[in-house]
Amino acid sequence: MHSPRVRIEDDDINGKKICRRFEDDILVEESHHEVLPSGKTIAKWFDRNGGIVREMHTYGTLEISLQITYTHPKSWETYFVKRKLATRKKYEQARLAYPDMPAANVEIIDTNAELLSAAREQKRSEAHSANRHTPDPARGKTLDEWCEKLIAETNGVDAYGWFENPKATLGEMNRANGKRLLTALKNLGCDKVFACDIDRTNSPHENTGNLVIELPTDANNRASVFKKIARIAQEQGYSATLDDGQSYIYAKLD
Repeated sequence: MHSPRVRIEDDDINGKKICRRFEDDILVEESHHEVLPSGKTIAKWFDRNGGIVREMHTYGTLEISLQITYTHPKSWETYFVKRKLATRKKYEQARLAYPDMPAANVEIIDTNAELLSAAREQKRSEAHSANRHTPDPARGKTLDEWCEKLIAETNGVDAYGWFENPKATLGEMNRANGKRLLTALKNLGCDKVFACDIDRTNSPHENTGNLVIELPTDANNRASVFKKIARIAQEQGYSATLDDGQSYIYAKLD
């Protein structure tokens, strides 16, 4: 199978950064990025015929963002407020503080609202299951064996000590949020937290999205750890781990 010869051309015209992607000398995509005096970033992507396929208007790190994907015959919009997926209603409320953000298109279905409603329903269902859950010691043992194997086979290290490296990060979290998580676990009595399968290919930057946490003995603290890790799992699109009397809990951070 023929692999196309790729060529990238970058240009800067009146502060607008333009990037063109060619395959075998044929233009296949063009993107435009510019930052306005207000601080808003506008990005647009075009197909080989110059037709727009996607655009994004953003302040900060998704403090507020509108992303429009153009398809035919329909298009859809995605909204973010304070780095979280938001409904159209919440986006419009937040937009009042950002006069140059585009208004949402009320003629199309708010798919964000549908997704967030489904996520809330899943969260309620999982909470209900957790409340009715009967611990399964056999499953707890299997989970512990899996965690111990992960620590051993991926050279798991003390996460608290490892994170003292100023270039270390946890999953997709920034340094501040990673430190906040580890501090919370420490305060809940998790004396041992293992950073597993650390990616060191970009040294001195190091990252892992895999933590194995030794659960505290205090019942209230133990329950709090399960809730905290459940919230992280839900944000990542995973199911929450239930309490089967295990000694460890695994946290997937990316």
